[in-house]
Amino acid sequence: MILKKKLIFVLEDEITGQAVISMAISSQGGEVILDHWGDRSLTSIRGESRPFDLLVLDLMLPGRKTGYDILAEIRKLDHMKDVPVVIVSGADPDIEVPRAQERGVNGFICKPIDRSQFPHQLLSIIEGGEYWDEG
Repeated sequence: MILKKKLIFVLEDEITGQAVISMAISSQGGEVILDHWGDRSLTSIRGESRPFDLLVLDLMLPGRKTGYDILAEIRKLDHMKDVPVVIVSGADPDIEVPRAQERGVNGFICKPIDRSQFPHQLLSIIEGGEYWDEG
Protein backbone atom coordinates (compact mmCIF):
# COMPACT_ATOMS: atom_id res chain seq x y z
CA MET A 1 0.00 0.00 0.00
CA ILE A 2 2.67 2.44 -1.05
CA LEU A 3 0.18 5.19 -1.95
CA LYS A 4 -1.83 4.91 1.28
CA LYS A 5 -3.59 8.17 2.14
CA LYS A 6 -2.26 9.90 -0.98
CA LEU A 7 -4.83 12.09 -2.74
CA ILE A 8 -4.24 12.12 -6.48
CA PHE A 9 -6.08 14.18 -9.10
CA VAL A 10 -6.33 12.40 -12.46
CA LEU A 11 -7.30 14.05 -15.75
CA GLU A 12 -7.86 11.32 -18.34
CA ASP A 13 -10.46 11.36 -21.12
CA GLU A 14 -10.45 7.69 -22.16
CA ILE A 15 -12.60 5.33 -20.09
CA THR A 16 -10.07 2.50 -20.29
CA GLY A 17 -7.27 4.84 -19.22
CA GLN A 18 -9.38 6.10 -16.32
CA ALA A 19 -10.00 2.56 -15.13
CA VAL A 20 -6.39 1.40 -15.46
CA ILE A 21 -4.90 4.47 -13.77
CA SER A 22 -7.53 4.58 -11.01
CA MET A 23 -7.14 0.88 -10.26
CA ALA A 24 -3.35 1.09 -10.16
CA ILE A 25 -3.56 3.95 -7.66
CA SER A 26 -6.39 2.61 -5.50
CA SER A 27 -4.88 -0.89 -5.35
CA GLN A 28 -1.96 0.72 -3.54
CA GLY A 29 -4.15 2.67 -1.10
CA GLY A 30 -4.33 5.96 -2.98
CA GLU A 31 -7.49 7.97 -3.45
CA VAL A 32 -8.39 9.31 -6.90
CA ILE A 33 -10.35 12.43 -7.82
CA LEU A 34 -11.12 12.00 -11.52
CA ASP A 35 -11.97 14.40 -14.32
CA HIS A 36 -12.35 13.11 -17.85
CA TRP A 37 -12.68 16.22 -20.03
CA GLY A 38 -10.87 18.99 -18.17
CA ASP A 39 -14.14 20.89 -17.84
CA ARG A 40 -14.54 20.18 -14.12
CA SER A 41 -10.89 20.19 -13.11
CA LEU A 42 -10.86 23.54 -11.32
CA THR A 43 -14.22 22.87 -9.68
CA SER A 44 -13.03 19.48 -8.43
CA ILE A 45 -9.78 20.90 -7.12
CA ARG A 46 -11.40 23.91 -5.44
CA GLY A 47 -14.04 21.66 -3.88
CA GLU A 48 -11.52 19.37 -2.21
CA SER A 49 -10.60 20.43 1.32
CA ARG A 50 -7.60 18.11 1.61
CA PRO A 51 -4.34 18.94 -0.15
CA PHE A 52 -3.49 16.97 -3.26
CA ASP A 53 -0.31 14.92 -3.27
CA LEU A 54 -0.03 14.68 -7.05
CA LEU A 55 -1.64 15.69 -10.35
CA VAL A 56 -1.74 13.11 -13.16
CA LEU A 57 -2.59 14.75 -16.48
CA ASP A 58 -3.25 13.41 -19.95
CA LEU A 59 -2.18 15.78 -22.72
CA MET A 60 -4.57 15.00 -25.53
CA LEU A 61 -8.12 15.92 -24.56
CA PRO A 62 -11.24 16.32 -26.68
CA GLY A 63 -11.95 19.86 -27.77
CA ARG A 64 -9.52 22.72 -27.78
CA LYS A 65 -7.75 22.35 -24.43
CA THR A 66 -4.71 20.24 -23.71
CA GLY A 67 -3.38 18.93 -20.43
CA TYR A 68 -0.93 21.85 -20.49
CA ASP A 69 -3.83 24.31 -20.71
CA ILE A 70 -5.49 22.70 -17.69
CA LEU A 71 -2.17 22.74 -15.82
CA ALA A 72 -1.79 26.48 -16.45
CA GLU A 73 -5.27 27.08 -15.00
CA ILE A 74 -4.56 24.87 -11.99
CA ARG A 75 -1.24 26.62 -11.28
CA LYS A 76 -3.10 29.93 -10.88
CA LEU A 77 -4.59 28.55 -7.65
CA ASP A 78 -2.28 29.46 -4.75
CA HIS A 79 -2.67 26.12 -2.98
CA MET A 80 -1.78 24.19 -6.17
CA LYS A 81 1.45 25.95 -7.17
CA ASP A 82 3.77 23.40 -5.60
CA VAL A 83 1.84 20.17 -6.13
CA PRO A 84 3.95 17.78 -8.24
CA VAL A 85 2.67 16.92 -11.72
CA VAL A 86 3.19 13.93 -13.98
CA ILE A 87 2.04 13.69 -17.59
CA VAL A 88 0.69 10.28 -18.66
CA SER A 89 0.33 10.28 -22.43
CA GLY A 90 0.64 8.39 -25.66
CA ALA A 91 2.36 11.40 -27.22
CA ASP A 92 5.93 11.12 -28.47
CA PRO A 93 8.21 11.53 -25.43
CA ASP A 94 11.02 12.96 -27.60
CA ILE A 95 8.75 15.93 -28.28
CA GLU A 96 6.75 16.14 -25.06
CA VAL A 97 9.41 15.58 -22.38
CA PRO A 98 11.20 18.86 -23.19
CA ARG A 99 7.84 20.68 -23.34
CA ALA A 100 6.82 19.20 -19.99
CA GLN A 101 10.14 20.15 -18.41
CA GLU A 102 9.75 23.74 -19.66
CA ARG A 103 6.40 23.90 -17.86
CA GLY A 104 7.81 22.65 -14.55
CA VAL A 105 6.31 19.18 -14.76
CA ASN A 106 7.95 16.51 -12.59
CA GLY A 107 7.61 13.52 -14.88
CA PHE A 108 6.35 11.91 -18.06
CA ILE A 109 5.02 8.34 -18.25
CA CYS A 110 4.18 6.76 -21.60
CA LYS A 111 0.94 4.95 -22.26
CA PRO A 112 0.24 2.16 -21.87
CA ILE A 113 1.41 2.32 -18.27
CA ASP A 114 3.15 -0.59 -16.59
CA ARG A 115 0.60 -1.31 -13.83
CA SER A 116 3.17 -2.89 -11.52
CA GLN A 117 5.64 0.02 -11.84
CA PHE A 118 3.16 2.89 -12.09
CA PRO A 119 2.50 3.30 -8.32
CA HIS A 120 6.26 3.30 -7.66
CA GLN A 121 6.82 5.92 -10.37
CA LEU A 122 4.11 8.11 -8.83
CA LEU A 123 5.49 7.69 -5.32
CA SER A 124 8.96 8.76 -6.43
CA ILE A 125 7.45 11.96 -7.87
CA ILE A 126 5.34 12.58 -4.75
CA GLU A 127 8.51 12.22 -2.66
CA GLY A 128 10.26 14.95 -4.64
CA GLY A 129 11.89 12.98 -7.44
CA GLU A 130 11.35 12.99 -11.17
CA TYR A 131 10.54 10.27 -13.67
CA TRP A 132 11.08 10.68 -17.42
CA ASP A 133 9.94 7.76 -19.56
CA GLU A 134 11.80 7.43 -22.81
CA GLY A 135 9.10 5.38 -24.49
